[in-house]
Amino acid sequence: MLNSKKNICLMGNIIDWDLLEQHLGHHFEKESSPPLRLLLGLLYLMAMNNSSYEETLEHWCQSPEAQYLCGGYAENINLPIRPSTLSIWNREIGDQGIYWMRAAITVPLQSHLIH
Repeated sequence: MLNSKKNICLMGNIIDWDLLEQHLGHHFEKESSPPLRLLLGLLYLMAMNNSSYEETLEHWCQSPEAQYLCGGYAENINLPIRPSTLSIWNREIGDQGIYWMRAAITVPLQSHLIH
């Protein structure tokens, strides 16, 4: 059962996903690409928990809140992608992707804290 008051869900609502789409969306234009929010959500989870690709995907399977962060809650707990695929996409977005991921959470969070 999804607990929308958990920090991970609140984080999903604070992240500026439009900013990420604007600056990183070109990486996800191919038909075989995973959804941007799924992939970047998984990378946020990985950074938040200081976990491996495998641990991150296991957490996603066990947590409705992690699934929510990544674009929605699913009853099915099958892995959305393989750990090796997550690794490849992490390299694909590179340092520029990490920069925009930080910007997408830092600016809205600062604005949210000020108000």
